[in-house]
Amino acid sequence: MAYTKYVTDAVGVSGVCTLTIDNGDLADYYVGDKVRVDGINNNFNGIHTLTAVDQTLLTVTFSKGNVTETLNDLRGAEIEVIPQWTDSTAVIEWLGIAVASANDTAFIDDCVLASNEWCYRRRQAAGYTKDRTTFSPSGDVTLAATMYAATLYRERGAVDGFASFETMAAGGVPSMSLGRIMQLLGVNRAQIA
Repeated sequence: MAYTKYVTDAVGVSGVCTLTIDNGDLADYYVGDKVRVDGINNNFNGIHTLTAVDQTLLTVTFSKGNVTETLNDLRGAEIEVIPQWTDSTAVIEWLGIAVASANDTAFIDDCVLASNEWCYRRRQAAGYTKDRTTFSPSGDVTLAATMYAATLYRERGAVDGFASFETMAAGGVPSMSLGRIMQLLGVNRAQIA
């Protein structure tokens, strides 16, 4: 995923965690961004919301419990911003269902995460390099991310496409929404400046 940075040092003081980034810049990191931290230890790893970004010192800060620990010269530790263009509430509304179990809720959350990251990567590949991860660039992109997450949820347990009770489906294959999703994302066509 884009916006992945390597972490060199991690400092936690009374639950305020500060990570130092290895080289580069933090131009694409903002206060309020959700980030995934991995490769440090359980005190720092996980998904967090940034509370401070210092471009000069190349540090980001978040809160976690009562962590008090200092780690230097980390190898393989990284932080990446998580796109947030749709959410579980929007997907449940689009599906028009009430979730039946905790497993359904967890799977919808997985579909939302996958959709947000896939949609973000597709737009980056199509040349929309100024998209922010925290905010969807437009309503049609939000709808595309919601539709894709709902489509992933509906495909649960299916071999090809989403499950359907329709006995007279065209050629026995359910119709897919991928063309519409790609259109809403503005990908697979020339970029309009």
